[in-house]
Amino acid sequence: MLIPGLITQRLRSDDGTEIYAEALGNPSLPSILFQDRTLLSHAYLVRYDLRGHGWSGKPLDDEGNESIRYAQDFMAVAAAFNLNKPYLFGWSFGATIATDLCQHINPAPLSGIIYAAPLPYIGLFMKNLGKPEIAPVREALMAPDVATVMDSKIKFVRSTFLDPDVVDYPTVAAWVGAGTYISGEGIRRAITRPQDPAGLFAAGKAGLPLLVLVPEEEGRIRHLCVGNGRSLYAW
Repeated sequence: MLIPGLITQRLRSDDGTEIYAEALGNPSLPSILFQDRTLLSHAYLVRYDLRGHGWSGKPLDDEGNESIRYAQDFMAVAAAFNLNKPYLFGWSFGATIATDLCQHINPAPLSGIIYAAPLPYIGLFMKNLGKPEIAPVREALMAPDVATVMDSKIKFVRSTFLDPDVVDYPTVAAWVGAGTYISGEGIRRAITRPQDPAGLFAAGKAGLPLLVLVPEEEGRIRHLCVGNGRSLYAW
């Protein structure tokens, strides 16, 4: 469906990987790298498909999945849409990009970070996150055969809802369908790539604003939200 006013670009990151990005709204408003049309009266919204996902390129080698590549992708999108220190809105795995930026660019080129049910960074602590039933699904998502990966994607999508049986079929089908754009090997590369959260913690201590949005059912993530006096936490 064509969205009036939507601007799309296919960019090239520093290593040549193609990055698909979209923008909507008034460029003179504060910019947020995210898309939610209910915010259009307050912000200029830009979203992009992370490398390995959606319509962006999908490198499967070690170099193509280094942390700095993800930071370069963000900067390429910011430059293409003339964004000056935008707010980064990161949901789930998308939240990890803040760590990439803070690790490789100092000071971080952000006005603030908005986390929604986030995975702040990749590491061994991931085993302690999420519902108990996620662990076996996570392993199956990286399986070499397509049938196992697809079955696991359905289970994973259902696990993201508090009560999946009351969610309408088109919504579930859309979420599962979006997941078909990344292979099992692509998932493995994404969730095992190296990251160092030291820069993220340092940025928080230096005053980078942080807003964390999590439902009460996920209150156990609160101990991961390390910030400073300017950080905000919302439930």
